[in-house]
Amino acid sequence: MKNIGLLPNSTEVTVCFLGGELTTLNINYLRKAKLLVEGALSDFQGVLIGMQTNLIMSTHKLDEVYDLFDGNLGTSVDNFTDARRFKGSGKLYKDTFDKNISHLRSHKNKSLGACYVVSDEGLPNVQKEVDLAKKNKYPLKLIMARQSYKGDSYFDFLNGLEKATDLYLNILEQWFMKSDVPLDPFLYMLNRKLSQLGDTTLGCFESCNFTNSCHKQGVSIEPNGDFYFCQEMADLKRLRLGNLIESEFDTKPIEISQFRESNISITCSSCEHFVSCKGGCMAYSVDLGLGYQNKDPYCSMHYAIFSKLDQLIDQYGISEVIKWKNSL
Repeated sequence: MKNIGLLPNSTEVTVCFLGGELTTLNINYLRKAKLLVEGALSDFQGVLIGMQTNLIMSTHKLDEVYDLFDGNLGTSVDNFTDARRFKGSGKLYKDTFDKNISHLRSHKNKSLGACYVVSDEGLPNVQKEVDLAKKNKYPLKLIMARQSYKGDSYFDFLNGLEKATDLYLNILEQWFMKSDVPLDPFLYMLNRKLSQLGDTTLGCFESCNFTNSCHKQGVSIEPNGDFYFCQEMADLKRLRLGNLIESEFDTKPIEISQFRESNISITCSSCEHFVSCKGGCMAYSVDLGLGYQNKDPYCSMHYAIFSKLDQLIDQYGISEVIKWKNSL
């Protein structure tokens, strides 16, 4: 780990169990899995473990899972199509989902964070998802779908980027200094900007998907033991680091990521937002066939958002922006 600049005794690790069907597993099995991860990462300064899954379960099971992961539970949402079904029914899925959200609000006084995948099909519903999150007071993260994804979450990059950029900028202006609900990627991007302007509340940080050092940020472990830098690279089946079950490890992906870090630091260094963006996501570059060494193909969108954030910070004043941000 020292070879990639990672020192466990001064590093905090976040672990996410990811999968819609995870909550079908016995709670004792999940408890043992969590203990196993905690033991394996005991050398690190701190370990935060959570789960992202669907909420289609009994309220009793939901309470067990919520308590096991200390409330670090998230889900994905799709409130305006019938793509998600429970026992063949889109209505039953939504009713069960809404029931469990209400249960957590009334019994735990909490709302779960959610993510929404912005696809061609879902682009018209982004504003409605944001409005619903604000109404029901749950944090929301917007995630651009990959172009090569096989399924409903496909995004047509060439024809959709300008429309998506305009939509994001409009939503950003509606949210900034007005909403009381966290909304990503805008909050993360704002924090990156504020950290460079003297806000020390979060310290120095860098994480997916605004990074050029994937080899330092994390790993994604598949059920068969294969592991990659992230879930996106795992889905793309690119830069496999090895297999934990078979004790296989390949240093080549780390070397490729380190070379990207050096290359991006040169090619993007003249950009006024480079320190915030860090060249963006390697997986999106690979997804569009641009290779491992290029910047994120959503560069123009990110540039527009970071530029708008600069304008808004100047407009409202940094102290007022930090005060509002910390209230979310």
